[in-house]
Amino acid sequence: MKETNMEYKTRLNNPAARLYAILVEAQGKRSDVRNKKPIKEIWAEVFNIESTETRKLLLRISALIDLTRRARERVENLNEINHDIYLKPFDNIEQALSIINLDAQWQNFDRHLTEGTLVALSFCADTLARENPDESIIDTKLKTPEN
Repeated sequence: MKETNMEYKTRLNNPAARLYAILVEAQGKRSDVRNKKPIKEIWAEVFNIESTETRKLLLRISALIDLTRRARERVENLNEINHDIYLKPFDNIEQALSIINLDAQWQNFDRHLTEGTLVALSFCADTLARENPDESIIDTKLKTPEN
C-alpha cells in the first residue's frame, strides 16, 4: 500500500525530519515574552533539562549541530534534486546554531528560523523519507539530538 504525503511528513526516519521536529518545538509559539528569554532557557525546555546545567546544554546543542551536518550531507547525496534549493535552509540553521552566547535573547536565534527556512527543511525531510530513510525512531528519543 502506498503511503500518503502526510505519513511521510510525520515520519522521523531521517536527520532532516528529526532536526525539523526539534526546531519546531524550540520555536514554539512566537511571543514577545518568549523572544526575550535567554537561549539557554528555551533549549532547556526543549531538551528537558535545567537551564543551569550548562555542560548538558552544550552537549545537546553540539549534537544538534552534528544532526544539522548529517542532514545537510544526506541532502547533498540525493540525486535528481536542485541542490541550490534544498540546501538553502541549512545556511540559516547553521547561522542560528552558531550563536554561542546562551544568555542572549531567544530572538537572536529565532530570527534565523523563518517560516521559509522551516518549510524548506520540511521538504528535505519529506524527500529523505522517501528516497533515503533511516530506521524510524520514536518521538521520545528526540530530546537527545544525537539520534
